[in-house]
Amino acid sequence: MKSHPLLSAIPAALAAAFAQTAAAQPIVHESLGEPVIVTATRFPEQSIDVIGRVVTISREEITASGALSVPDVLRRVTGLQVRGLYGGVAGDTAVDMRGFGEGGAQRVLVLLNGRRLNPLDSAAVDWSQVPLGRIERIEVRHGSGAIQYGDNAVGGVINIITSTDEEGGSVSAGWGSFDTRELSADYATRSGELSIALSADHRASRGWRDNNRQEQNALAANLAYALERGEITLEAGGAKTRFGLPGALTNAQYDDDPRQAETDDSFAKRDSAYVRPGVRYALSDTLEFAAELGLGETRGRSFISNWPTFQDRETRTLSLTPRLKWAHGLGSLASTTVIGFDHYDGRLDADSAASPSGLTTNSVRIDQQSDAFYVHNHTMLTDALTVSVGARRQNVDQSARDSGGKRRDNDHAETIWEAGASWRITQAVRVFTRFGETFRFANLDELTTFGGFVSQPVRPEVGDFVDVGAEFSGTGWRLGVTAYNLDMTDEIAYNPMTFENENLARSRHRGVQVDGSVVLARDWRLGGGITWQKAEFRGGDNRGERLPLVPEWSANANLTWSGPSGWSANAAANFVGARHYAGDNANAFRRLPSYTVVDLAVSKRIDAWTLRARALNLFDRKYAPTAFNYGFGESYYPADGRTLMVDARYAF
Repeated sequence: MKSHPLLSAIPAALAAAFAQTAAAQPIVHESLGEPVIVTATRFPEQSIDVIGRVVTISREEITASGALSVPDVLRRVTGLQVRGLYGGVAGDTAVDMRGFGEGGAQRVLVLLNGRRLNPLDSAAVDWSQVPLGRIERIEVRHGSGAIQYGDNAVGGVINIITSTDEEGGSVSAGWGSFDTRELSADYATRSGELSIALSADHRASRGWRDNNRQEQNALAANLAYALERGEITLEAGGAKTRFGLPGALTNAQYDDDPRQAETDDSFAKRDSAYVRPGVRYALSDTLEFAAELGLGETRGRSFISNWPTFQDRETRTLSLTPRLKWAHGLGSLASTTVIGFDHYDGRLDADSAASPSGLTTNSVRIDQQSDAFYVHNHTMLTDALTVSVGARRQNVDQSARDSGGKRRDNDHAETIWEAGASWRITQAVRVFTRFGETFRFANLDELTTFGGFVSQPVRPEVGDFVDVGAEFSGTGWRLGVTAYNLDMTDEIAYNPMTFENENLARSRHRGVQVDGSVVLARDWRLGGGITWQKAEFRGGDNRGERLPLVPEWSANANLTWSGPSGWSANAAANFVGARHYAGDNANAFRRLPSYTVVDLAVSKRIDAWTLRARALNLFDRKYAPTAFNYGFGESYYPADGRTLMVDARYAF
């Protein structure tokens, strides 16, 4: 399979751009004492107007955490379960919200500046596309975002927003355990109306486990030209990730030595590239237009030697996402409506063989076209009471064929609605509720099997949800409480008995999440939360049984100290309760034990320098965030042991 020219052209273009010095920043969205949130409406909004629970992680919190990757940051967010297979580079890390377990990654939408990072197939999000050092903030929206975004946004939405408002740059280097090396650089400047922000990242490690050598390289550029009433933007980037696949361990192997590998020659490679021009323009004082045109490509190659299986896969996506924001009013009431259209055209090509040098045994091509129209209205009934209502209609046409002449069409359409209200009772108390419908279509992998295609069409999964919450705040403290219930029908999952993805019996996801923070003293801040959740089948042979890999209890806490003379420190603990092994839908076997992991970071600022020491899994806890048992014995994917890192950053 030949790689498309975009995969090689974009990194080359970005490397050339790094040699230039002209550029500037996109327009800065200012707030009036309230954080700006873009996730809820796909336009910048004051957080006071957002209905639902949205948690914002600031750049300062990310820096203080000592996180090595975006998944490391997300582990600190109450209500999120972050699971990786091989740690380190985080090239295979999944995020779960609202208790979907093994399929959680397919129900959480991840965005980078509003651009989808979720692939067309079942592969994990390519976190290497995110320049960690240039993140301005991360918005985590708990609960469905399907009205605004459609597919994947069943359990929640994570929008990563990179910095565009600071001129200057930085260079950093780090060293650590398992021969880990980190190098990164970023630069942003402005020349009149033109702006640019550039970043480059490199990370390599031999890995904690055997056959787990990892390397990650990424380049990204954000350009903008400011207009009198808007801006024209261009985002482009590319990333290359390489890592060994040590495989799963039996129970005996896990107990004997969790660092050993099942195979010593299995591997995975992934190359990705994207380009995304966009425009935002105020047509009048009450009408704003925004749109992006996106082209993305990913090529992935993987070899599992003990099957043996080699796959060479390439996905391409073309997207067009125009939308209008109309502040039309409703009589004397302030009322705003967002109307949008999403078009996605995707293609998957996959070649299979017994080895990297073997003859192709089967080729599969799947084409997908998705078109959606949505409308969403916010109306302020009073200065303190806001209501919203929205609807979305989405059609997906999927067509699959292979080299053996097999064909399968899987075309579906869904129409959903949502309503909500937010009431600020006092300046210190806000309550809200959201209720409506959500959905997800089968991804392209879920139409295939080892031998070809599924024998029956895979229906879309649909759900009804209700969220109720409250937020309280005072001088130096805040507290949020959210309760939810989500009833799903036709949830899509792998059936180990038929070796196919199919629609399962109905399920229910419900829980209560409490999180907050408090300033203990002038230099000390404590944050964290606790989540109770219950995900169970509500039909079929396993009615009443728990969904695998979903803990009933989880909690997190972090303590930050900002000391004198540039010193600071952060300690964080993450607890995940016992849960059933993946594949154990009948809850017939013992559960995976609970675990608690503690991280620590200490830093010192000296003029333009920042020196930092980090320890992840400080107490060298032995645990497996992911493990399987389909009735043939247990298999474990151990997490990394203690990881120590030191780095130095120079800002200019």
